[in-house]
Amino acid sequence: MKTGTIKAGVCQIVTAVMVLGPVFEPAALATANTVAVIPVRDGVSDNISDDLAESYRNALSRSGFQVVSRDVADQVLDYSGNVRPKESAGDEGEGEGEGLLAQAKESYFNFDNKRALTFARGAIEKITAACGPRKCGEALRDAYVTAGLILSAQRDESGDAERYFQEAVKIDPSYTPDRKIVSPSVAEAMASARAAVIAGGVGDLVVQTDPPTAEVYLNGILKGVTPLTLKTLPAGGYGLEISADRYRLIAEDITITSDKTLTFDRRLVWDGAPGAHGLPIQNITTGGFDTKGQIEEGLAAADRLKVDRLLLVDADESGDGGEIALRMVDRRFKAGFDPVVVRYRPDKEGLPKDLNISARTIIKQAGADVSKNPSKYLDPSGIGDPILLGKRRRALTESPAFWMMVAGVLAGAAGGAASAMGGGGGAGEGLGSIGVQFK
Repeated sequence: MKTGTIKAGVCQIVTAVMVLGPVFEPAALATANTVAVIPVRDGVSDNISDDLAESYRNALSRSGFQVVSRDVADQVLDYSGNVRPKESAGDEGEGEGEGLLAQAKESYFNFDNKRALTFARGAIEKITAACGPRKCGEALRDAYVTAGLILSAQRDESGDAERYFQEAVKIDPSYTPDRKIVSPSVAEAMASARAAVIAGGVGDLVVQTDPPTAEVYLNGILKGVTPLTLKTLPAGGYGLEISADRYRLIAEDITITSDKTLTFDRRLVWDGAPGAHGLPIQNITTGGFDTKGQIEEGLAAADRLKVDRLLLVDADESGDGGEIALRMVDRRFKAGFDPVVVRYRPDKEGLPKDLNISARTIIKQAGADVSKNPSKYLDPSGIGDPILLGKRRRALTESPAFWMMVAGVLAGAAGGAASAMGGGGGAGEGLGSIGVQFK
């Protein structure tokens, strides 16, 4: 790519987004006050990604959000690492199980409870056989919770729903459904399951490292950074992993004993291999990372920065034009919003208008209350916390996929964006559209 082309692109892009004023009502900030914007540095047009990220930061800040500065974000992410190393064993089986889990959620959301339960039970079997709760705890927990939700919706009296909830609590003792979202019966069932598990005895875990600020995963689920104290863990076995950039991964099985505190104190071993600067995602929509991988990367960064929501910005430009891909993630619900994609021609005709529209879309996502209507905002390819499934609605207007929304008329046609919400957004006379793509 020629340097002159890049500089011209940066200048027009930054100008386009920087002129955006406040476009969101302060009342919407009740659900997400803190936001981070992270450029994806994949070796392609990284300077455009950097400048665009700063422009979106400014737009969000002017709309009333507390936005993490570029310097702070870079310092935290550079120190704590960028991606958690994964074990290769069991990946194929885990992937099959997660595929079944996605089918279970889709069937449940479309009120096909019989098929949903079959898929959920299949997911539990596959994930358990592939890697078990100590390595694949997050996926297995979600499978148990989903199965419990399905049975609860059927008003099952066999007791299986509570048993599934108990298994979820054993894997992730801190998992708690939002009572504003789930039905009272589900909230009570989860509380009962937790009480039953805790009745078997609880202990505490203290994790310390030298140096500190290493990530702590319990049964494959991120719990925080060292020094870390986890209280009232149900007695039993867990998989513990400690990860830090440029240091060797620690992975050990531990046992929590009732009424005792286990102190896990380790000196990290220098690995000598520096991690990549920023988030190693190659082109959000067309690279090697699938939707789940994109969302996981964004959520990992959001956890490190302790923000409510995080926006990934990836710009890629060539002599044929360019593409700007944006992905917002929600840390609370472990979910990803519909991606926003802006495509433009080499002459960049219509780009300023399209970028202002994209910024307005991002600001709305940053302030949206997804708990009220997940299907309106979230990407169906990357469903987060299964508790969100409790907000399913019968009045689905799109078929066969769920959690889709129709794009409105948003952008100019000639040099505008080529993407559309739901993969086929609406268009008005003489106008194109901008919005999301499902990948």
